[in-house]
Amino acid sequence: MGRFNIIKELVETFLTITGIHLQAWMGPVFFLALGALLFPTIRRSHRTGKARKRLRLIPYRRLEDRQRLEDEALDLVHNNPSGQLAVAQEAMRLGRKALALEALAALEASGRHADQRLRMQRELEESPGHSALEARAAIERLAEAELLVEAHRRLSLAKRRWPSVTDWPELPPPVDEK
Repeated sequence: MGRFNIIKELVETFLTITGIHLQAWMGPVFFLALGALLFPTIRRSHRTGKARKRLRLIPYRRLEDRQRLEDEALDLVHNNPSGQLAVAQEAMRLGRKALALEALAALEASGRHADQRLRMQRELEESPGHSALEARAAIERLAEAELLVEAHRRLSLAKRRWPSVTDWPELPPPVDEK
């Protein structure tokens, strides 16, 4: 109680010095009005936090529940560009590329946070790896899994990133999936 009395005395002293005289009912009305003005921001922030919590549960849930949690997280931030950005970042951290791309597509429709959205899209789509050796291993794994279209795409990205490297794996031509 002592701290609130000190704050109350400071406010009263400030108001007396400035010549402002307030009625007893004006303080609670001011705080209620301030709360009403800030409520949409607080609600948006709370929903973003709930979406992040849902995403953090994904690694611990069964496969059937994972899609439901992803959908719930996207629904919580459907009209919130900052929340969509947060969901995309959390999805990237968890390695959920499809969810991150979905959140970034929703973010693109809003037109907000363009610089961060583009940076994240580049990270998701064009990451050849941190080194030529890592890129080579990823390309070989894709070829072994018979994902030749993706392997060729990664190979072309890696060749552009490390033009001095010449011993890239030979890949068979991709099969048309028509």
